[in-house]
Amino acid sequence: MKKIGLAICFRHLNYGTVLQAFATQQILFRLGFNNECVDYRKPKSFSFFFSYLHTLFIPFVLQMKFQALKKKFLEKRSNVDLQNGFSARHQVFAKFIAKNFTVTESVLSYKQLKENASEYSALLVGSDQIWHPLNLGSHFYTLEWGTKDQPRIAYAPSFGVSKIPAIQKKWTARYLNKFSSLSCRERAGVNIIKSLIGKEAQLVLDPTLLHTAEEWNEMLHQPKCIIKQPYIFCYFLGNNPEQRDFVNQLKEKTGLKIVFLPHLDEIILSDMNFGDYQLFDVGPADFFSLIKNAEYVCTDSFHGTVFSILNKKKFATFNRYRQTKGSTNSRIDSLLALLKLETQRMTADEPVESLIHSNIDYESVHNRLAIYRKQSIDYLNTALNEALYA
Repeated sequence: MKKIGLAICFRHLNYGTVLQAFATQQILFRLGFNNECVDYRKPKSFSFFFSYLHTLFIPFVLQMKFQALKKKFLEKRSNVDLQNGFSARHQVFAKFIAKNFTVTESVLSYKQLKENASEYSALLVGSDQIWHPLNLGSHFYTLEWGTKDQPRIAYAPSFGVSKIPAIQKKWTARYLNKFSSLSCRERAGVNIIKSLIGKEAQLVLDPTLLHTAEEWNEMLHQPKCIIKQPYIFCYFLGNNPEQRDFVNQLKEKTGLKIVFLPHLDEIILSDMNFGDYQLFDVGPADFFSLIKNAEYVCTDSFHGTVFSILNKKKFATFNRYRQTKGSTNSRIDSLLALLKLETQRMTADEPVESLIHSNIDYESVHNRLAIYRKQSIDYLNTALNEALYA
């Protein structure tokens, strides 16, 4: 039976990342395509480090690398309670991945990756910010490891930026030209591809949106809510204290408790005392359930926004980054514009009543979403059938 190799990010400790990878594999199975995630472990070698060296000349990439290193440093030096919390979070993620993904044995070198490519009839690179300038040096998500004539399909990748750094433009154009089918999950990515290689990429939905809330409940085996009283759910990745102030005002107005997942992308000292429930032992299925059962959702996350929409929640989405250059704000803007939900893009200085009294016409939203969902699934189905059987 023909088999598809998936280059998707599924081991990163991020709820949206794991759930979009899960959604990608599940939609392929639902469409009848045999597939497996390629478990490529980046080698720690001088040559691999050298391939990333050019990214140090890109300021916003350098800043991201610094933040990642800072988090690791602070995690190792945090108090025992925090360390236990981080350990619990790692364990529930590992358990979810082991239970829910079809994965190859670990691929430990780029040479082995290239040798294994011939096992697949086609390669598919999945969603999330896998084409971010930060990731270019690995050569994995670009599918450059594929065989010469192997069909290569892109489903909903994101560049995570509105412009490709000048130092990477030729390289980016080179790998894009080798794809047989191209799509992106936001308009900025479509524009980047058009400007670099002159091809029209299809705008498609993030894979998490290819499944309805009911289908998500089925795939996640009807996860139970771990909070037994009404609450406000907060999923913040950025360090913006004024957004926490907004949530505290919402708590005062509604009398609801605050449920918070702290210290995800970075350890934020000002968050140490924020919220009534600070949860660490929360897996991806629990994350979905916490949004599903919340009275309100406040987030700066793309996937926090996605699952709020799927579950028809009253939600407020804030900017994670104050600056726009090199930020990921554009993908949220693209989604909300597509579904005509721009009113839910809020700032912390708005009155909380704008959220409390928000009246979202979810029937229209989901009717619109159903149209885009069908178009996206049709693109994926056609691209795979052409790759495998043309």
